[in-house]
Amino acid sequence: MITDPNAYYAGGLGVELYDLFTGGGLLAGDIEFYLEYARRFGGPILELGTGTGRVLVPLAEAGHEVVGMDLSRPMLDRAAAKLRERPELRHHVRLVEGDMTSFDLDQRFALAFVPARSFSTWSRQKGSG
Repeated sequence: MITDPNAYYAGGLGVELYDLFTGGGLLAGDIEFYLEYARRFGGPILELGTGTGRVLVPLAEAGHEVVGMDLSRPMLDRAAAKLRERPELRHHVRLVEGDMTSFDLDQRFALAFVPARSFSTWSRQKGSG
């Protein structure tokens, strides 16, 4: 059992299985929600708390330019691994390691969002909750 919530996002099995645990249940249908807003507002798109790219990859598949930021390097590494399997998406995506509370990407975005549960994840990573 993981007692330190930060450890879950530090690598290992928690990161490898993240998509299995977040793909259904409370998050069912959220990909369509973000795709609808991407169609509505266009891009470029900023996803804060991008994690493993669970939302970022479908946005890129739909042809959107997406910047994904996350505090967890292992989660970003998992997203990068997904993108290596889909080389045609690489020109649509940029992954950035960073803290969503303070950053400057020197870019403007038509749409920016924090996907479901990322705030609670971020606060655990920062030791706030």
